[in-house]
Amino acid sequence: MEDLLCCGEMVAKGYMLETSDVVERLTGRRPLRFKEVLMKYKSTFPLAEDTSDCDHVANHCRE
Repeated sequence: MEDLLCCGEMVAKGYMLETSDVVERLTGRRPLRFKEVLMKYKSTFPLAEDTSDCDHVANHCRE
């Protein structure tokens, strides 16, 4: 869980905005940004029924 939080924090701070041409050279398609992938597949993620216990996640990222 800690790794997931740290990766999310890195994405939120913009550390993963830069892309390279490696994906395109290997697969023939342009690389997608993290947010593009999340938005493309957002319908596959389950909706949160109760988010009242999610404050600890936001607080952890601020430390």
